[in-house]
Amino acid sequence: MDPRRLARPTAGFTLLELIVVISIIGILGTVLAERLLRYAELAEKTSMEYTANVINSALLFEFAGRVIGGKRDEIPDLLSTNPMKWLAQKPGNYLGELRDPPLNEDQFGNWYYDPTGHELVYLVRRGDNFQADREGKKRVRYQVKMLYDEAQPGAGKSWVGAVLAPVEPYKWF
Repeated sequence: MDPRRLARPTAGFTLLELIVVISIIGILGTVLAERLLRYAELAEKTSMEYTANVINSALLFEFAGRVIGGKRDEIPDLLSTNPMKWLAQKPGNYLGELRDPPLNEDQFGNWYYDPTGHELVYLVRRGDNFQADREGKKRVRYQVKMLYDEAQPGAGKSWVGAVLAPVEPYKWF
């Protein structure tokens, strides 16, 4: 063997090794980015459902307050009231009362109240795993629904509560 060849220091990565390392880093980066986007969408869904649950709790307090306060005749007003009015503090992503839905993509990921349809609407920002509604829009619409005592027969149904319910079922994930 040639002694000069043994004493020669290594020159670093070969081109093949460099391509393999860059490819592995690229694959790992792609997988990481995909996972992060999925988690961001899951966080948006969780935040939307949390806000809806908070509003639902505020609705229950409002209903109970009217029953206890002897204002049962005001209970039907719950159907046409903006549910955000029952919150002590509105969410930071609430746009207000709008008759027309926002078309600007910067407005997605926000809530608004449609006073004409008495609907609280959430516009989905990250909807890769969201199934659009019947009109093909990525949104979730809520309305206040009255709960009745089904056990009582007769024409005069008795209210037992109210709930903020989706207008149509939605699938997200």
